[in-house]
Amino acid sequence: MTNIKMDKPIRLSDPIAGAFKYLTPFIITWVGTIWYVTNEHDTITPTIIVVGGLAYWLFMFLPLKRVFLDGNHLIISSGFKKDRIHLNDIESLKTGGWSMYITHVHFKRPTSFGKTIMFATMQKRIGVGINDGIQNILTQINDYIEKKK
Repeated sequence: MTNIKMDKPIRLSDPIAGAFKYLTPFIITWVGTIWYVTNEHDTITPTIIVVGGLAYWLFMFLPLKRVFLDGNHLIISSGFKKDRIHLNDIESLKTGGWSMYITHVHFKRPTSFGKTIMFATMQKRIGVGINDGIQNILTQINDYIEKKK
């Protein structure tokens, strides 16, 4: 597939986003509780914060997967289950959309995670943007997918 030399799988997804996947509900609840305690006559705002924040978490953070590249396979994990999918089974791979860091992977047939997954792409540690090495890998995967069509 690629000219990338691998001794071990390469992590494509950002570990910080993975941490926030599990921390976000606690942060949202904490912020709502702090607001409620400091503004004792206001019950609507903390309710909106908690309900809106949990809805945001449910649709934006919870679906994020942990993704590694191992040779010609993607190793995908949700924390509870894991799957190994060959690059030939990928229909398309797109980065961007509602966030420039989110990568959507569409499969030719349903996997144990469904027909589509998304993950937060590894970011540069200093500066804004996707890690250059990861961007290069995603480009090579995309080129591989296009050649197979």
